[in-house]
Amino acid sequence: MAATLTRNERNRALDMLLIARMQHTRWVAEVKENRIPQVEGDPTRCEFGRWLLGSQETLAGFDAFRALEQPHTALHDAYKRLLKNPANDAERQAVVDHSRELIDNIDQLENALNRARVEAD
Repeated sequence: MAATLTRNERNRALDMLLIARMQHTRWVAEVKENRIPQVEGDPTRCEFGRWLLGSQETLAGFDAFRALEQPHTALHDAYKRLLKNPANDAERQAVVDHSRELIDNIDQLENALNRARVEAD
């Protein structure tokens, strides 16, 4: 679906996606190292989740934006399961897999935003 954004809206979204990629990459690196990072368990209360909720009106026209919610929620759910059983390698791998899916979807949204028509602010 084609969507039009102001330059400022697009730049804010791209900035948030860059931050999200860095945070989730660092977070998963800790999980892979058998550490349990301190992370907000509620996917609507973490920084990225709050951004997702707050950006729905602006970015809902992008299929790639709508595709972010499911892997983001699944990632938090897997993390909560890992907290309950930190020795469970399957739960640790689920965190890694859901993070990989989320980052793939972030890449897709970045590509869509970079191709989007931009209006003057």
